[in-house]
Amino acid sequence: MNVRRFGAAALGAVLVALALPAAPAGAADDLPDARRVLVLVAPGLTWEELVALDVPHLDGIVRDSAIANLAVRVERLATEPGEGYATFGAGTRALAPDDEAGLARNPNESFEGAAARFAYERIIGVEAGAGPLHLRYAELDRLNDRSLYAAELGTLGTALGDAGVVTGVVGNADHRLEPIEEDEHHREIALTLANNYGQVACGSVGSDLLVRDPQAPFGLRLDDERVLAEATSCWSTDRAVVAVELSDLRRADDYREFVTSDRREQLRRTALERSDALVGRLLEQVDPARDAVVLVAPSAPLGDDPRLTTLAVRAPGLGPGLLESAVTRQPGFVTIVDLAPTIAALAGVELPDEGIEGRAAVVGDTGDRTADRLTDLIDDEHDAQFRDRILTPFIITLIALLFVMSLLFAYSVWRGHGPWRLIEVWSLALLFVFPLTYWTALFPFSDWGGGWYATSVLGGAAVLGVLADTTRRRPLAPIGIACLAILGTVTASVVLLGSRLQLSTVFGDSPIVAGRFSGVNNVTFSQVVVATVLLAAFVRHRFPDRSGAIGAGAVLGATLLVIGAPMWGADIGGVLAGLPAFAVTFALLVGWRVRLRTIVAFGAAAVGLLLALGLLDLTRASEDRSHLGRFLERIGEDGWDGFQTVIGRKAAANLRTVISSVWRFITIPLFVFAGFLAWRAPGRAHEVRERVPELDAALAGLGVAAALGYAVNDSGIAVPAVMVAVLIPAAAYLVARHAAEPDVLPDRHGARA
Repeated sequence: MNVRRFGAAALGAVLVALALPAAPAGAADDLPDARRVLVLVAPGLTWEELVALDVPHLDGIVRDSAIANLAVRVERLATEPGEGYATFGAGTRALAPDDEAGLARNPNESFEGAAARFAYERIIGVEAGAGPLHLRYAELDRLNDRSLYAAELGTLGTALGDAGVVTGVVGNADHRLEPIEEDEHHREIALTLANNYGQVACGSVGSDLLVRDPQAPFGLRLDDERVLAEATSCWSTDRAVVAVELSDLRRADDYREFVTSDRREQLRRTALERSDALVGRLLEQVDPARDAVVLVAPSAPLGDDPRLTTLAVRAPGLGPGLLESAVTRQPGFVTIVDLAPTIAALAGVELPDEGIEGRAAVVGDTGDRTADRLTDLIDDEHDAQFRDRILTPFIITLIALLFVMSLLFAYSVWRGHGPWRLIEVWSLALLFVFPLTYWTALFPFSDWGGGWYATSVLGGAAVLGVLADTTRRRPLAPIGIACLAILGTVTASVVLLGSRLQLSTVFGDSPIVAGRFSGVNNVTFSQVVVATVLLAAFVRHRFPDRSGAIGAGAVLGATLLVIGAPMWGADIGGVLAGLPAFAVTFALLVGWRVRLRTIVAFGAAAVGLLLALGLLDLTRASEDRSHLGRFLERIGEDGWDGFQTVIGRKAAANLRTVISSVWRFITIPLFVFAGFLAWRAPGRAHEVRERVPELDAALAGLGVAAALGYAVNDSGIAVPAVMVAVLIPAAAYLVARHAAEPDVLPDRHGARA
């Protein structure tokens, strides 16, 4: 192998990447500083619920605010309130089990037979302050130290306190008055602004905030006068951040298991209307010229399917619009890890560099009216729910279609003859399923339903399969067209459309899952790598001279740039798996000899390219950085511990997929297809490879991509499984085409390609 030529090519790709202009943040505006920030915590509140009810004070906040859907997932899809509140205060996904998350008390409340401050000082070893104390903070701290996220609890509260900002929390979602057991406390609100010792400067989480009301859930509701008194006490200073929980909403949610669904809606509506009245009185203390108001729901409605919730920010000098963050890079979407940086930015305080996963929200799109923005946010949530609801049935349907085609293929191989033309069209249709799923983002299938979705995607794929088959005069053309459709769709999405085609589509990104909101995800990478490698092989086959080598290299290099560039794909694992796979493919296509040292060189080149792209990303503003830049940023801040945290989290997620992912069922059609081909017709496969020897290089490259893709990505088995789902129909088409007309496949010189 000519290592110098390969090194020059890799260096060229890096220089091109570095020469590309960084994608601007559009019209995004940073949040202005405010002297005081009132945080209204509304457990489980969704935009759909808010719009449906008459809540004038909350509506008034939203009308003047920048707003977004808030993705509240922490570890599991159904985020528990404690995890949501703890993550709010940490700026990184944090764990807080139900039986410990809510155990907070006022200093003079009774605990273990004495004032709670004595137990706190005995447990924590520091003097209790005048505000609420969390009595299980040490246990939560140890739990998070051992977790994959390594969250530092109390990051926000500590930073605010160190900057001279008074922190206060007011709220109590208990189900009954004293005496209550330790695990019956629901005072998780303390976790939002507690410092790293588990105490808040002022406020109250005590039972004195509650009054008996026989019509309210659990017979309790907030005492508005006491809430106002405590909030005002914290608020009456020059700089303050005060979080007030509308706790009656949480109690109404918790009461759901005791009442009918209709009664549950009534209780929830009453709680929201009462909370709105309380908000109106709280807003009387707010000066719009200097104070900010944040409305946020750090946890989704309990008992429902996972949901997106509400986030609204009203601040002096900030106009209405849609919020976004560097984590999402999508207008109208913010994640729960962004809350701490957002509150800190509003208060004019910098969080420490270490261990912060989120980024402060910024204001992007400002063009629409409030009603239009709310409609868009509700529609976006419906799309996300629809995507998650149909994902597993759709994948099972796709695998079933692959299985039936494999059975038909096996039957034909067994008999030595069969409906080869049907297999050809079926195979092409299955390939077109993948790009069509992305284009569904442009249509309101969440309103039309799953039946229309399946009919449109599968029917459209069948039509495209038939149309592509009309080019069969050149036998490799139909497969090439399908591969171009996959590659062109993903490129258009991430380069031209801001990843719009991936948001809430089955093989794209789920805002509720909140793994990614833009760029190339693992499932998308799997499709792209197969399409790219096959295209490169076909180009080299069609043009066996120098131009074919240049063309194949251009296809591989351009795709790698789309996958890895921070302003486009920003796929770390895609670069680590894709560059060695593409390099092996290219080396074999041009006849270079691949040895162990060659593979090591390819691996080193992948790391080098990743670092170059990461450095490019680091030149951009922090709020504009992609996954890659934030990954390197965390390593730079936390050192080896930061690297271990990220890699450990990915490895754990990877291993879980082996037994949990629906993609594991792809092994059934794979065994049928490959087994019968190897058992009953090995000669057919051999003849296809002899006719198109470049397929050997493609298969070698795809083997590297499958192995590395599984190893370095947290989607685990989904990476090789999706590659198989694309490769089976491609291979079936080639074998069926050759079986139907043995001499039709072009020879090495591409006479008929």
